[in-house]
Amino acid sequence: DRDIHDMCTTAIATIMKFTSMLNIQLMGQ
Repeated sequence: DRDIHDMCTTAIATIMKFTSMLNIQLMGQ
């Protein structure tokens, strides 16, 4: 169960980072 939790946490962190990058690009345009 611990591995699944870590994977979910990593996935959420990656999505948040990707979203923030997209937001920065949209703001820049």
